[in-house]
Amino acid sequence: MYRSVFIWEFAGILVIFLLGSIIHEAYKLTGQSVLAAMFAPVNESVWEHLKMGSSAVLAFSFIEYFFIAGSVHNFLLAKTLCLYIVPLLIALLHYSYKIVVGRHLLVLDLFVFLISISAGQLVSFYLLSSPRHFTTLNRLALLALILAVGIFVYCTFKPPMLTIFKDATTGKHAP
Repeated sequence: MYRSVFIWEFAGILVIFLLGSIIHEAYKLTGQSVLAAMFAPVNESVWEHLKMGSSAVLAFSFIEYFFIAGSVHNFLLAKTLCLYIVPLLIALLHYSYKIVVGRHLLVLDLFVFLISISAGQLVSFYLLSSPRHFTTLNRLALLALILAVGIFVYCTFKPPMLTIFKDATTGKHAP
């Protein structure tokens, strides 16, 4: 079981990275579908890229559920924490490197995405391989998951007038 979880979580780094790349283009490829907008970036704001990372984690978690969820404890907790860790680290590392470098660099954004996914998957692996079952935290994780998805969807269609929601190419806050 431990080996299987390790393989899934390690492979998840690559799969989530690739899914994120596909999701990045999904809104355009679907002719700006409202359904795609709920999970894919609708512009080049930092916020929309955080949503992209979370959507990729969510998609991989859905696939992974059918293969390992029945044989591990804390699946929902592990995947929800991963879904929160990835965007939080992306934002933290993105703004940190921009302070140091002074501008946006695609290669650093890709590296930040990879590091963030790796950290999320590492935490996920730790919780999935734990013999402890965190019953209450798993229940709370469902609420946290619904909240995160809801906030991402809501802010796509009603973005606040904050820098994180500003499209880097147009300077606008609207999708």
